[in-house]
Amino acid sequence: MYLCKLSASLMLLGCSMASCQVSLHQESGSPTRGDFYAGGAFTGSNPSNATTGFGGGAAFRLYRMVGIAAEFDSYIGTSGVANSTALYDYLVGPRISFNRSARLSAFADFLGGGQYLHNGSTQHSYYYGNGGGAALAADGGVDVRLTRHLAFRAQVGFVHSSFATTPTTTSNDRWRAGTFLVFRF
Repeated sequence: MYLCKLSASLMLLGCSMASCQVSLHQESGSPTRGDFYAGGAFTGSNPSNATTGFGGGAAFRLYRMVGIAAEFDSYIGTSGVANSTALYDYLVGPRISFNRSARLSAFADFLGGGQYLHNGSTQHSYYYGNGGGAALAADGGVDVRLTRHLAFRAQVGFVHSSFATTPTTTSNDRWRAGTFLVFRF
């Protein structure tokens, strides 16, 4: 519960910072656009044993090609009756978008934030306990515009995290991918 409140607060903070920047640049005539997105998230080499989950976020364009993005991903894994684990990523950082007015537009981002692992498993509790720590992600992807306000997004990237879980400190390197429905404004 605490993690949900913390990650929601971080996303709200990132969104409010971006909206303040957007309103400042709106007066000077700079282009301002953004989007909200949600959909399926996929990952590998995950301590939660889950390869699929749910993800989403918001991105706000501050200048012509440069913006800020905030993302949240959740992967919940089960293995047997008493084994359940959940992994949460919450990340914020700069995004560069290329050719946003075309039907196909590419982007790249570098995000920093955190990761939290909740282990309700008896099977994996020796290797991973409950804990959190820092995470970094580098992603790239493409948006396919469907209508003026809707797009389909395909995204791939890499996440590195280091988090303290009793009895050890663990680092985790994994790929991630996502397919999202995007609402543009």
